[in-house]
Amino acid sequence: MNLGHADNATVAKALADGVGFSDLFETADMNDDGTCPEGFSASNAEGRAECLKVKPGMESLASRLETRRYASMLGAATEFRKEEGIALDAANKMLFVAMSEIGNGMEDNVKDGKYDKGRRNDIRLSGNDCGAVYALPLATDTAIGSDYVAASSKGLVAGKPTEYDAESPYAGNTCDIDGIANPDNVAFMDGYGTLIIGSFSPASGSTDDVLIRLPEAYRQDRDGNPDWTAYAINLAIVEALIHRADVAIDPVDEARYGVDLDKDGKNDIADHVAFDWAPLEGRNMSYVGRAGALQDFAEGRAALLSPAKNIHRAVEQDAPTGIADSLPRW
Repeated sequence: MNLGHADNATVAKALADGVGFSDLFETADMNDDGTCPEGFSASNAEGRAECLKVKPGMESLASRLETRRYASMLGAATEFRKEEGIALDAANKMLFVAMSEIGNGMEDNVKDGKYDKGRRNDIRLSGNDCGAVYALPLATDTAIGSDYVAASSKGLVAGKPTEYDAESPYAGNTCDIDGIANPDNVAFMDGYGTLIIGSFSPASGSTDDVLIRLPEAYRQDRDGNPDWTAYAINLAIVEALIHRADVAIDPVDEARYGVDLDKDGKNDIADHVAFDWAPLEGRNMSYVGRAGALQDFAEGRAALLSPAKNIHRAVEQDAPTGIADSLPRW
């Protein structure tokens, strides 16, 4: 949808001059069937059905100061609900979009058509309070002048509304704890073909997972080069320390990192990180790669990506410290 061109100076001056809605639009009453009087266009943005006419010479400012209203007048779909994070798989030209909920305008004429009146009812989905993530293939559009234009979308994964029995350990959760719940941020790991979905729903208690992202040293080998295997191992070490339990990993040659991860007394192939941490008894655990060389727990905040079993712990430090002092004792 072409919304025309504008510049920062023009918009800033309009704001300084106090330009408001009545300076941009004329209004008229909408007919019961959703049509507008001659010369006016229907708009439905944020659940407001209106008949609007842009005042002469105000098109550029209307497109910037009232973008959804103006776009709806031109025919754009404005029915999306709770659109959150986006991520790009550049190699495969695929865009991923998280919808925290599917409802209101995304449904078919709900609430007496409040969200569809005056428009084309472009989106007609079944409601889902647990949300979904969509994949949008990108292609070249010469009319728009871009190689990254989405013309369609498909559901990639959706949460599953669920009601647990009062006796269940998951009672109170309203989404299946083995699926996503109200997806928020998404990120794509280039070169690994992996989409990371962060789902979070404190209000409904749907899931308690929090995504961890360790600082740069934990993602590097000892020479400072990117090393995603080292990163996966270090994440597992953090999880083992927080859970105080062994954590499974993909088989890795311990000799590569010089750390006995499974605590079997040999540097060979390990398929888990063994929890064996009692510093007062001389039993310690070590990170791998550059983090192992530094043996510092990073400044800032880290949180565990748990297996969705109502466990989420935050670790916050004000300054780098040794591993034995850096993790709280739960």
